[in-house]
Amino acid sequence: MWKKIITSLKSIIKGERKTIDIWYFIQGHTREYIYYSKCRFLIRKHIQEQFEWRLEVMDKVCYSSGQCKICECSIPALTFCNKQCEGKCYYPMMTKKQWIDYKTQIMK
Repeated sequence: MWKKIITSLKSIIKGERKTIDIWYFIQGHTREYIYYSKCRFLIRKHIQEQFEWRLEVMDKVCYSSGQCKICECSIPALTFCNKQCEGKCYYPMMTKKQWIDYKTQIMK
C-alpha cells in the first residue's frame, strides 16, 4: 500500500494527476477498510450498495487484476471513492436520491 501512496504522490507532484486525487485515495481506502471490518454499519447503505453494484458492472479484467487496465486505479479501494474511474470501469458515486431514482428506473 505504501508503494501505491508514494507512486500516487509522485504523479500528483509531477502534474500527471489532480490534487483532488489525494482526497479520493484517502476516501476510497478508508471506506474499504471500514467495509471489510466489523464497523460496516458506519458506511451509509446507498454507498455500500453502489460499491457492490460497481464491482458487478466493472470490466472483469480490471477486477481480476486488482487495478484498472487504463488508469491503474486500485480496485476495490478506489471503487469506494466518489469519482468515476478514468477508464470508465464504473460511474461516479450517486447521492442517496439519485441512487434510489436509478434503482427505481432499472426495476421498471
